Amino acid sequence: MKRRIKGLFLNTAKAKCSIYESGKMSYSCLVLSNAYSLDYQEIDEHNREIAGNYDFYIFNYHQTTMGWLNLNFVKNLPGFKSSIILEVDINNPFCLCPDNIFDAYLVLDPTIIPFKKNIYVFPRPLENQQQIRSELLIESKVPIIGSFGFYGEGKGFDKLIEAVNKEFDEAIIKINTLNPDWGGDAKIFNDFVDYLKKYPTKKNVKVIVTSEYFSKKDLINWCAGNTLNAFFYNRHSQGLSATTDQAIASGRPLAVSTCFTFRHIHQYIKPYPFVSLKESIINGSSAVNKIQEAWSGNNFAKKFENVLEENFIYENKPATYVKIVLPKVKNSTIKFLLFNFINPNIVILLSNIKNVIFKNVKRPVDNRFSICPTPFIHPAIHSYSYLQEDLLVDFLLGQKETGFYINIGADDPISPNNTNRFYQRGWRGSNILLNSEILLKFKKYRSLDINLIAKNEDFNIINDLLPKILENNLNCSKIDLISLDTSKDALLILKNINWNLYRSSIVIIKCDYSFELIRFFMENNDYLNIYKNSINAFFVDKFTKDSNLLKLIQWETIQ
Repeated sequence: MKRRIKGLFLNTAKAKCSIYESGKMSYSCLVLSNAYSLDYQEIDEHNREIAGNYDFYIFNYHQTTMGWLNLNFVKNLPGFKSSIILEVDINNPFCLCPDNIFDAYLVLDPTIIPFKKNIYVFPRPLENQQQIRSELLIESKVPIIGSFGFYGEGKGFDKLIEAVNKEFDEAIIKINTLNPDWGGDAKIFNDFVDYLKKYPTKKNVKVIVTSEYFSKKDLINWCAGNTLNAFFYNRHSQGLSATTDQAIASGRPLAVSTCFTFRHIHQYIKPYPFVSLKESIINGSSAVNKIQEAWSGNNFAKKFENVLEENFIYENKPATYVKIVLPKVKNSTIKFLLFNFINPNIVILLSNIKNVIFKNVKRPVDNRFSICPTPFIHPAIHSYSYLQEDLLVDFLLGQKETGFYINIGADDPISPNNTNRFYQRGWRGSNILLNSEILLKFKKYRSLDINLIAKNEDFNIINDLLPKILENNLNCSKIDLISLDTSKDALLILKNINWNLYRSSIVIIKCDYSFELIRFFMENNDYLNIYKNSINAFFVDKFTKDSNLLKLIQWETIQ
C-alpha cells in the first residue's frame, strides 16, 4: 500500500493579478486528490520561511512575481520540486522560467508538444463548478454581451463594441475593467473608461462600463448573467489568457478573437469573425461544456498524480522537519521590471548591436528548427518570389485567372517579385516604387501596369495614389493582393494606408525585427497572420468574401 505523501504549494503574495489567481485555481484543483495532502502558503521577499519536511513542492514561479527568489538554492532543496508554468510562448514553456531548476514543469497550455521528459502538459485549471444562482441563467430578451479584464494594451473592448454594433440593432454590452496593482497613471485609465462609455453605437445598443473587483464566485455569477461572454484581445504576449477561465466556468456561450493567447480555446471554438456573435450564442454552450469536462479540477489533479507516479515520489523516504528560509537574489526584481518598461525600439537596437558583435561566433545548431534554406522549385512552376510566396498566394486564391494587385517598394519587375507570376497570367495592378531609378525597367517589363513613384519617401502620397489607381481600373471590384516589398519603414508605410477603404484579400509584408509590431498593427486592422518565413509575413483579411480563402482557412475543433 502506498504511503500518503504530503506536499506544499507555494504561491506568490496576494495581488490583483492573473498569476496569483492562476496559482489559487491550480491549488484548488490539485487539493482534490486523495493520493496526497497538499498545504498552501504564499511567499514574497519578506515572507520566505517554509518547512522542509515535505515530499514535494509546487511553486507558482513567474519571473515577475518571484524574480527575487534564488533559484539555485531552490534547485538543491530536498524533495521533489515542480513549478506551475503560466506564461508560455508557442510551444516554448521556458520564456520566463529556466529549464534546469525544477524536476517537473507543469505547463498550463494544452497545445504544448513536450520536447523534454520533465515537461508535463496541463489544461487551464478550472475550479469545480460553483452554484450559480438560477435567476442569472434566465435568458434576457435583449442580448447581453459581457467582457472583462485588467486595463492594458490590446484588450479589444472597442473592437467588441464595433462587432456587437454591426450584428445587433438592440443589445447591452457590459465591460468590467480594472487598473491592476502594477497599473500606470490613474488619469489614463479613467480616460480609457470614458472613451469606452462614449463609443458611438446604434440607438438601442447600450454600453455599460464598470470597475468592480469581483471575487471568483461573483465573477462567475457575473458571467452567468450574460447571454455571451466575449474576449477580443490582440496583445503582444504569446502566453495563454487566464481571463476566460471564469467565463468558461459559468457555462455560458463564449466568443474569442483569433489572438494566439486563445489558442487553447481555438481547439474547441472557432474565433470571431470566422463565426459570428449570433452563431456563438446559438452554438457556444456545447463547446463550453466540452471545455469544462476536459479541464475539470479532478482531471487536473489526476494529471499531477501521474507526475508523482512517474517520478517514484511515493517510494521515497519521508523527509525530516527542518526550517528553511528561501534566499533572495540581489536586485533581481528591479532589473526585471526595468527591462519590461524599456521602449521596444531600444530593445530592438540592443538586439541588433548584440547580433553585430557576435555575428562571427559559432553557435550550436538546433536540428528541431532547421529548414532547407533554398528549396528546389522546377522552372516549370514559374515562381518569381524570394521563397515561392507567389505559389502560396495562388493556392490561397484558387489560381484565379484575373485579379488586381498593388505592389509597393519592389526593386525588380521580374524577380524577385511577388506579383510577376500574376502579371504573366493576365492580372493587372499598380507598382508604387520608392526608387525612381528602376521606373524605366518597370515601364518596359510591366507596361500594362500603372507604375508610379512615391518621391522622397513621402508615404502619405500612397493614400493619394490609391484612389486614382482604382478609378483607372474599371474592372477592379476589389484588391486581391497587396505586396509590400521593403522592410525599411514598413510600419510607417502601412500606417499611411487607409485600411478601412483599401481592403485586400491577402497582404504580404517584408518583415525584419519589427515583425511583432507589424503583426500587432495588422491584427488591429482585422488581418490574420497565417504564415511567416524568414523574409515575408502573410496576412489575410478576416472579413474577406473570397470563397477560396474562406474554404481553406479551417479551424479544427474538437468534436
